Amino acid sequence: MNSLEESKLYAKIMDLRYEIRFPDKSTKNRTESEVFYINKVNNCIGQIQIILGDLNTSVKLLNHPFTNEFIQKTGVNNFQYMRLLLSNYLIKINTILDLSIILVSDVYNLGISPKHTSISALRKNVNTKDSYDLELLVEFAKSISEFKAQRNSLVHQGDLKSESLDDILLAEAKHLGVELNITESEATEFIQKAFATYKNLVDQNLPFVQKFIVDLVNSVEQEFDRHINMYKLLNT
Repeated sequence: MNSLEESKLYAKIMDLRYEIRFPDKSTKNRTESEVFYINKVNNCIGQIQIILGDLNTSVKLLNHPFTNEFIQKTGVNNFQYMRLLLSNYLIKINTILDLSIILVSDVYNLGISPKHTSISALRKNVNTKDSYDLELLVEFAKSISEFKAQRNSLVHQGDLKSESLDDILLAEAKHLGVELNITESEATEFIQKAFATYKNLVDQNLPFVQKFIVDLVNSVEQEFDRHINMYKLLNT
């Protein structure tokens, strides 16, 4: 199993969402609290799904450095394109962590507002401090710590600190006629290598991110079931 849509919890939530929208006699008596709980978890998984889709799109776009013809028509050069993709990736991969922490909090129904939800808060909570879900989050946070530092530099200082971007900027300057001690073919090679470097990074990292999400969603399924069963008991 390597996709969020294949997880049992995803299927369960989709079924529950359908029952909420089109209730029959056996399901129409759900309480507002249960409906709120289901919607809350569903919305968080939906957001994670969208972000994963964005990261997958980045991989596809990285296969296509711009041609000179496209640059002339749009006015967008490879440096701008690469910076946009790299900025998007760094922000989105950190958003995956934030949403995953919120997902655990929501599934456990801790009542913590999203802006106050953190790994530290989960460590202090009696319901999550010894959970495997928290272990997964901590491990993932460690694995993307380098990306987090780059993201913080981008958001707070506007600096991506990327050698690949520096190479593209140099190549674009050569293509624009700036006198540099490199040939046109070397400048083109700089661009191709920069895209390849970033693509290799994403290709290596994205499957790990996808596996983490599927593992986490499968892990919290038991806690989600416990809450749904509790609501059923309260409704009888």
